[in-house]
Amino acid sequence: MMYAADNHDTLFPFVKNPDDPDREEPNNPNWGLSPFEWTAYVPLTGRYLGWKGDPSPQEKVFACPADTFHLEVDSSRMGYWANKSLHSCSNVNYSSYFFNAGNAVVQGPVRVKFPTLFPGVLGSRLSSIRTPARTLLLGEAPTWEAYSWHSPSRPRQAFFNNALDMLGFADGHVSYVKIHYDRLHYPSELPRAVFAFDPPAGYDYQWSGN
Repeated sequence: MMYAADNHDTLFPFVKNPDDPDREEPNNPNWGLSPFEWTAYVPLTGRYLGWKGDPSPQEKVFACPADTFHLEVDSSRMGYWANKSLHSCSNVNYSSYFFNAGNAVVQGPVRVKFPTLFPGVLGSRLSSIRTPARTLLLGEAPTWEAYSWHSPSRPRQAFFNNALDMLGFADGHVSYVKIHYDRLHYPSELPRAVFAFDPPAGYDYQWSGN
């Protein structure tokens, strides 16, 4: 919110990933899997935190105390549980928290394939968000894969309905929220991503700023 106040009321911009120049190509099998867009905000907040260099695991502002394991995806696109904190990983800018940047995940030609992909508030004016008390700005990373650091399933499972995660909203409040996931009833034109569309009535958050 401080960043927006200093940048004409505008939230974080799209930042091109220098390590993945072909992310926007429609035939790239890794589109949407990189966490880059979700954590590109971290270096942009450094000046507000007194950082003198790049993000590092020594900076604890973006470290959730409950962040002790996370879901990884290997080169074959198979998921596995890594028994270390997400905050210790460089590919997420050493952050336990993702920004609501779904509208930047797929750029260029891929939007033709999925014309409604995705809601999000990256690059939006903060004042343009119509329901700030419901619109997610920042959340614990498991939100995006529908699992929980606080109340994990036994055995561990990703993509289960009503996983509990801590979210920060556009009006400044923070809440412990149930995350919607229903793999059987996703709109046919959308991939089965938690952030692909707003949850149904009864949930206390939304991805879009409408």
